[in-house]
Amino acid sequence: MPFAEPFLVGLNLPWQRYGCDLGANAWQPGGGVAQPGRTRALDELFARLGDRGVRCLRWFLLCDGRAGLAGEDAWGAPCLDAHVRSDLDAALALLDRHGLRAIFVLFDFHWFFPARTVGGVQLGGRGALLADASSRSYVLDGVVTPLVAHAAGHPAVVAWDVLNEPDWTTTRMGPLRGRAPLGRDTLRGLLADLVARVREVGHRPVTVGLASPAGLDLVRGLGLDVYQVHWYDRFGFDGVLTQRAATLGLDAPLLLGEFPTRGSALEPATIVEAAERLGYAGALGWSLLAGDAASGGLASWTS
Repeated sequence: MPFAEPFLVGLNLPWQRYGCDLGANAWQPGGGVAQPGRTRALDELFARLGDRGVRCLRWFLLCDGRAGLAGEDAWGAPCLDAHVRSDLDAALALLDRHGLRAIFVLFDFHWFFPARTVGGVQLGGRGALLADASSRSYVLDGVVTPLVAHAAGHPAVVAWDVLNEPDWTTTRMGPLRGRAPLGRDTLRGLLADLVARVREVGHRPVTVGLASPAGLDLVRGLGLDVYQVHWYDRFGFDGVLTQRAATLGLDAPLLLGEFPTRGSALEPATIVEAAERLGYAGALGWSLLAGDAASGGLASWTS
């Protein structure tokens, strides 16, 4: 399915609580965004987005696997827990109620961080479940397929992003500095499998949110409907805001999936204008709720 947006402008949500929007864990045994207080908070927030011209959100779902998974062990067969579908339904209903759409991000590169346990919850430490081809099939069958199929065809879903910033996993630099990197062939293989499965069941465009244009060779030839790169001043990814998208030789549109709305030398409106002028398919600011140094929240955003 082609990416048919004329120019998509919006924000990364990217989560109400990192890794905890779908499903249960020891911190939230009753589940995520379907809990009344959390639904109410998002409802109030989403009601304010229309006045700022926000029509699309990029929303992370499983993140590093800290919530929403059941039946897993080191080489086991994870599946979705009993709360994931009701939480996803609540998210879709909220989007629908406020005329919003979402690019849903299945996994984050933090999935590959070394495991640590906080308050009875395992954070990260699940890299082998995706990197190993045999265990990957369990994730595809027990997690990816039922999650994506549950929302397949819903009008609020504009696209699926299978893995956020996977290119960090191939280097000892950046957020994963000092850890053993994945081989590029391994990473490309798992991206190919994720893309193929999501395309099979999702009925929406498929993308991969790359940390920089240097990662484009990881995903060329995988049949993406939309290519996607991110840009932050501090990482110095030259060319993102100066090079026309058409010069990259891509066979599908290019989306600027993240850019800073705080702490940048450029105003958000300037970045959006540059992306449109350079032929990008859209631009999504970082972020509404993440609260980090690059996130200006709704106050920084003008339509």
